[in-house]
Amino acid sequence: MADNSTKKLYHYFIRKLKAFLFSRDVLSFLVFLVLSAAFWFVNALNKEREMSLTLPVSYSGFPDEMLLTEKLPDEINLKVKDLGKNLWVYVSGKQDTIDINYTGQLKESGIISIPNTSIYAAITEKLLASTVILSMSPENIVSQYVKLHAKTVPVELMTNLSLKDQYMFCFPVRPVPDKVTVYGSFPELSAIKTIKTETLVLKDIKDTIDTDVALLKINNVRTSVNRVKVRLCAEMFTEKVVYLPVNVINKPDQYQVKVFPAEVKVICNIGMSNYNRFNPNDLQIVLDYQQKGSTQGNKKKLSVINRKPYIGNVRIYPDEVEFLLE
Repeated sequence: MADNSTKKLYHYFIRKLKAFLFSRDVLSFLVFLVLSAAFWFVNALNKEREMSLTLPVSYSGFPDEMLLTEKLPDEINLKVKDLGKNLWVYVSGKQDTIDINYTGQLKESGIISIPNTSIYAAITEKLLASTVILSMSPENIVSQYVKLHAKTVPVELMTNLSLKDQYMFCFPVRPVPDKVTVYGSFPELSAIKTIKTETLVLKDIKDTIDTDVALLKINNVRTSVNRVKVRLCAEMFTEKVVYLPVNVINKPDQYQVKVFPAEVKVICNIGMSNYNRFNPNDLQIVLDYQQKGSTQGNKKKLSVINRKPYIGNVRIYPDEVEFLLE
């Protein structure tokens, strides 16, 4: 019973409210209120007003070998005056970024100072011609700097890669560019031999992948690029079986070296797209007469010279041979 009474009371108040809001007097009042607000808004747009603006800043022209010791401001605060309708453009739209270009000469160290005339000129390019700048903060941009030394070092690509079964890489995985310029103080650069990347982790690779990887940051050192590109190409492979002669290298000129057997069995993996391009000269099986750490007696381990990147996992049977010195 109590619930029914509450519902009846609720519906009663709703009906009364609707009757009041949609009565002729209230509707007339609302229409005149809206018209008055519109006239006030139009009148306000035709009068001069003042407002505050915050504009983002970007910088260009700074040499890579310049290291700023203080952070430059990333925005400028303005107080401007213009007609209300012109100021409405700034309120309703996204503010353009101010580009401040540095053109000074670089010394070993010093202070850069961008005067307010340069800042003012950059700002006025982004404002309407009728807009008057009343105040600007900061008025000058000042920072100390030091000149950095430069050095070119190779990029060391760090990877954790795994191929899908029966797949191999079409070509070695290398970063592009494979060398970068680093900037820093002389003692810091002396200790840098390579620039490492973040570890690139990819599993079950079976196709061509184009990606990029970031360089690891070093304190107080700047690099010419922050990321390098990497292309990985994987394809299915098949085994190739060939018989190749053993070549002797680094032997004394006055002696002849005979090996037994003179020919060995070679098994290698080769990508399907390059299978028909295989040439026996792509691989060379060698016995290095001056090789250290050989097995006892007249036996030496064989090694492989692989001239093609699409040939991998080369196995030799037998992997050591007997030799005779004449």
